[in-house]
Formats: sequence, C-alpha cells, structure tokens
Amino acid sequence: MSTPNNYITPSDFLAWEKVNAAMLRDEAERQRRAIDDAVIKAVMQARQSGMCLQDAGRIIVRNFQYGCRDGISYTPAAVRRALESIGWEPKRKNAGGDAQ
Repeated sequence: MSTPNNYITPSDFLAWEKVNAAMLRDEAERQRRAIDDAVIKAVMQARQSGMCLQDAGRIIVRNFQYGCRDGISYTPAAVRRALESIGWEPKRKNAGGDAQ
C-alpha cells in the first residue's frame, strides 16, 4: 500500500478511504447520535428549569463542554447542528439577520 520509503501517497489514502467507506459512515453516524443525545439532554434540563428553547440553546452554545470525550468530538458546529435539528434558531437568524 505505501511506497518503499513508507510514505503514504494520496492514491494510498483514496484507496483506504474507499475500502473503509462503510466504517467511516458508521462512525460519523455514531458521533452524530452521541452529540444529539448530549445536546438534547442539556436542552431538556434547561427547559425543565423554565427556559425557552431559544434561551436554552444560546446558553448551551456558550457553555457547552467542547472537546473530545469517549472518542466523540463535541465541536461548536456539531452542537449548533444538533440544536437546529430540534428547532433552535441562532439569534442572528431569528433576529432578522442581526449578528449574534
């Protein structure tokens, strides 16, 4: 697979990616589900304390513990995607285009 000097070439990578496409898709789905679960649980807790969805989402985006835990990459973009999937809208979107 690699060249004699043990460097991996772009064509080696593309071949590896093709062979492992199903595994990569499964891993991406596992990541998405874990992030959705964590975000939804945080929203549920915030809603139970009396917050509306929009306020809960803004607080979660600001205070979420981003990073990598248990092999899951919790990024701001992933958290926002999860929030948007349950109806949250970023402030700039629900404020008619104003900055967040």
